[in-house]
Amino acid sequence: LIKNKRKMAKGNHNFIPLFYIWTMTNNCNFLCSYCSNHRGGVYPVLFNEGKNKDLTTEQGKRLIKILKPTSAIYFCGGEPTIRKDIPELLEYSTSLNMFNLINSNGSLIGDLLTKPRYKRFLLNMDVIIISLDSLIIPQLAEMYKVSEKSSSKVLRNILALKILQNYVPFKLVAN
Repeated sequence: LIKNKRKMAKGNHNFIPLFYIWTMTNNCNFLCSYCSNHRGGVYPVLFNEGKNKDLTTEQGKRLIKILKPTSAIYFCGGEPTIRKDIPELLEYSTSLNMFNLINSNGSLIGDLLTKPRYKRFLLNMDVIIISLDSLIIPQLAEMYKVSEKSSSKVLRNILALKILQNYVPFKLVAN
């Protein structure tokens, strides 16, 4: 913000984008050995213990409205696509002309996109970041502590999203 104010004072309007990181949920369908809330808590364990309750949809919308001046919101978690209200929250942030980013493990996106509620998901998304820790499915399954079938969905969904970029403008990033 300070750098942007300095630039503006000099007539330079090439601003550094500001964004808010919203950890929307501690819930996750994976149990990655290396993933935590940066305070030592493992996401699914925190969620199952009832710690750090998720905001309701209405509370989430109020938060997004408060964050509007930042111009961009970075949805993350746990696994943000687990939230049933993610399409509604994305519609709301898009209606406020916000730049939308999401960081996901990518395992659920392909199946979600087939549901009617998700028909505008990609249209409302500016950047989709998929965490990818290996291209070897057994290795992914071991790291994520899930079945090979579940871990293979990450690769399948990245490929599907890559194809969908031909039809919908969003940036796809492998983290």
